[in-house]
Amino acid sequence: MAYVMQKDIFYDELKVRENLLTTALLRLPYSWSKADKIERLEQVLKDLGLQDVSDSKIGTALSRGLSGGEVKRTSIANESLLMPRIFLLDEPLTGLDSSRAVDVMHILRSMARNHRTTVMLTIHQPSSALYECFDKLMLMAPGGRLAYFGDVATATTHFARIGRPVPTLWTPTDHYIELLVVGDTCSEVCEAWAKADQPLAPAPSSRPPCTLSMPPFLYQLRVLWPRSFKRTQRTYLTPMNYKVHAALGLVFGFVYFQVGQRMPDRLADYVGTIFFIVAHWSWTPLFQGLGNFPREKEILTKEKASRVYDLSAYALGQFLAESPLLLVLPLVFFSILWPLAGLHVSVLVPTFLVVSLNIQVCAGMSMLISAICMDQDMAIPVAVVVMALQMCCGGYFADMRTLPWWLSWLRFTSVYFYTFGSCCRLLLTVPFSQALHDKAIEKYSFSDFGYIREAMALVLQVCLYRMMAYLALKWNKKLTFS
Repeated sequence: MAYVMQKDIFYDELKVRENLLTTALLRLPYSWSKADKIERLEQVLKDLGLQDVSDSKIGTALSRGLSGGEVKRTSIANESLLMPRIFLLDEPLTGLDSSRAVDVMHILRSMARNHRTTVMLTIHQPSSALYECFDKLMLMAPGGRLAYFGDVATATTHFARIGRPVPTLWTPTDHYIELLVVGDTCSEVCEAWAKADQPLAPAPSSRPPCTLSMPPFLYQLRVLWPRSFKRTQRTYLTPMNYKVHAALGLVFGFVYFQVGQRMPDRLADYVGTIFFIVAHWSWTPLFQGLGNFPREKEILTKEKASRVYDLSAYALGQFLAESPLLLVLPLVFFSILWPLAGLHVSVLVPTFLVVSLNIQVCAGMSMLISAICMDQDMAIPVAVVVMALQMCCGGYFADMRTLPWWLSWLRFTSVYFYTFGSCCRLLLTVPFSQALHDKAIEKYSFSDFGYIREAMALVLQVCLYRMMAYLALKWNKKLTFS
């Protein structure tokens, strides 16, 4: 069974072919080869006249993409790929011009005739050409009442029999609609149909077995990962984001210009540089991902309901696609800041690796908040509160060691606690001395567990937040149709 909803739901950033390719690879029989699935996809694109726009993105109301009619045809293509036995369509001709609407109806009729598919669709004010494409007609009145159900050819005979014949030069569809929009005549034709001989329903039969099943987990992952990678790349790595982080690298670089070459005279500024590096690459990945799941809520609900894939494959694919892309903008930032601030090149790579772990933790935290809230307006204040707690417990603003035991333990949950400890040790002990390091952090309560334990703590937080985000997605009741 396939269902084309009235609302067209796609990933706006992806092109027509990219959206449909995922459906073809996941929902067509697993036994088919990839070449056969792509051949089926190309045939559907040709049948629905989408070849010319197959490499155009879907787009939004603000970002130019397909027209409304082209998006509707893409929705039909997405479901007709499966060659379903029962095909339900909710107003599939909305937004199509008369010629294209007739073409679509001919395709649906061909599917019904050649593939023995039962096609059921709702339509408002069909033209004569569209009306001729139907085999059976059901007229629905307000309140779910039935005004007629049977063969198209016998409809005019029925209405003539009850004293409501089709007027001369009127199309039957216009006449039926006129009858149903007026209260008195609507009640009259509904009552007449209730008294008429009703068509006999077929004898009940046992439910047929489901012939479709989800493909293996690794196959799902191989299909979903490229889609997530393309979407994340087009969302995160925009020209504007490159410019913003290059500009921030220049700002921090000039404010802390050559601070690394004027040690130990500018020790406080040097520690401030470390703070802003860590803080910037904590807040940025946190806010980058807050809108991911709210934006995907509709399509995730749709795909989850149709059992296209297992949610665990989706979550893992999202994580694997996001992780390397999160490190591209930090590379731009570090390449500008490092020479301007006069920081030692010998510690550039290990510092970047520590900050990269910090980025992954904050991205996982962002994924968790996004999965729980499923609303960007709600996720933003929640993220602000969570990150403020993380910063306050990191040991920079308050010496957590002096607090009561029932509060001081919170520092061990802070990503800042471990990242500050590692970065300060790298940037002070390695190029300068242990004594300078001890002097610099004497008023701070950063981690002193050592690199290995700090890295392990950060990796543990990455795994924990990502796993919790997956469980939040799995149990989130907002990912269901109301």
